[in-house]
Amino acid sequence: MWLLTIRVPGKEPQKYTLKPGGNTIGRHPNNDIVIAEPSASRQHARLDYIRSTDTTLLQDLTSTNGTYINRRRLSYTYRLQHLDMIRIGSSTINVVIRGTDEPLDTVRGPQKFTRERLLEALDHHTVLMYQISERLNTVMNLSDCLEEIAFLMKQAMGADKCKVILEEQFEEMEDFGFPSTLAQSAITEKSAVVIPDMAQSDDTQDSESATLLKIKSALCVPIMTENEIIGLIYMYKSRPDSRPFTNTDLQVAIAISHQAALTIQRVNLLNKVQQEQSLRQMFQRFVSPQEVDYVLRDYDLHGTLPGLKEREISVLFADIADSTGLAETMGAQEFGKMLNNYYLGITDIIFGNNGVVRYLGDGVLSVFGMSDEKLNHKLKALESGIAIINRMENLSSDFDQPISLRLSVKSGRAVVGYVGTSERVEFTVLGDMVNVAKGMNPFASPNSIVVGDKVYKTLSKDFNMSKLDSILIKGRKGQVKIYEVNLEKQ
Repeated sequence: MWLLTIRVPGKEPQKYTLKPGGNTIGRHPNNDIVIAEPSASRQHARLDYIRSTDTTLLQDLTSTNGTYINRRRLSYTYRLQHLDMIRIGSSTINVVIRGTDEPLDTVRGPQKFTRERLLEALDHHTVLMYQISERLNTVMNLSDCLEEIAFLMKQAMGADKCKVILEEQFEEMEDFGFPSTLAQSAITEKSAVVIPDMAQSDDTQDSESATLLKIKSALCVPIMTENEIIGLIYMYKSRPDSRPFTNTDLQVAIAISHQAALTIQRVNLLNKVQQEQSLRQMFQRFVSPQEVDYVLRDYDLHGTLPGLKEREISVLFADIADSTGLAETMGAQEFGKMLNNYYLGITDIIFGNNGVVRYLGDGVLSVFGMSDEKLNHKLKALESGIAIINRMENLSSDFDQPISLRLSVKSGRAVVGYVGTSERVEFTVLGDMVNVAKGMNPFASPNSIVVGDKVYKTLSKDFNMSKLDSILIKGRKGQVKIYEVNLEKQ
């Protein structure tokens, strides 16, 4: 029997048993295995199960974005093997053969939390970790952080219950309604602990607890920084038809716990900074010095942050092209290092042109003219875009990878201002102009800039620009004129 575990971002894992003959995979609902994401073609790939020889062949159906087997793009008909991993876009399909002499994808008991095990987990689940890091990087307080980690873990693992507790709560373990001996083993041995069948647990107390809670399978993973445990993630399955946690589940749990450790560290550090530094020091971490002066003047006068106001501004969207594929190619650690250098480089450029920065996953939104009405914000936005593309050439060279950006610049009236408290502050920009600017971004070629009509009319005498076909933006009536900046001719 061939059993597949399908993991689609934002959904619980799904199980599928191959039927004899063709099994189609794709975005269309009529497929046997539906991958509901834009990267998948309507009919993307096919699995042909030959019962007489108990073999399965995988074939890509000339899909747009390709089918990957064990992190390599498929270019021929492939004979599927036990524990293979298929990737389509951001979705993965793990293969297990039941009823053969092959070792099953099962694991039991303590699994030492070694560096090698962590690296293996990150290597096998790079795309998933990239998506989870996007979610966790937006979390700014510890309570939200723990809830988000529990939600993501429960979703990725198909668990019925998941709880994240911090080191200072370990003494209250029994109050959380989870077999305490199992959790204590994970803490003491600094290991992930998997019990596929709690009814067969060696510990009588845990077996009794599991019976009361109707726990079928349990998994406990420590949250570690270097060699210190700062928290614990525990989860269990209680549905009668649920399958035990597997080695693949363990890999996912270890990878997520690593990201959880980084997030908790980041949130704790942020809280410490907020407690120890003045309002000025806090603002200087994400806005330019000129913008800090503007914000603090208003704060000193009114005791509040500058409210939302309608202004004539320019916005710049920068987005990494094919970031999912880049994350898989580079690996989680190298991709994270590249993103850090990318953010630092862009921020320096934006600040140097009196802009404000907001990070959007692997993209950046910059606003110019938010506080200084005399600023030539159209020019500053375009000059920033050109400087960013030039910086990308150096970044590609540093990491020996072709890193491309799509940029869009648009000017117009929008509502801008700050929201938050003295502990957490971010700027907000709202309006049709912002939505249009974001909608223009996908129409830019890699390492190019597209601009709107107002920017073109103001700067076309100083910059060589070409008119492109007018575009339609989803949810908006009427066509939008866009122009491409000819960078080579500047």
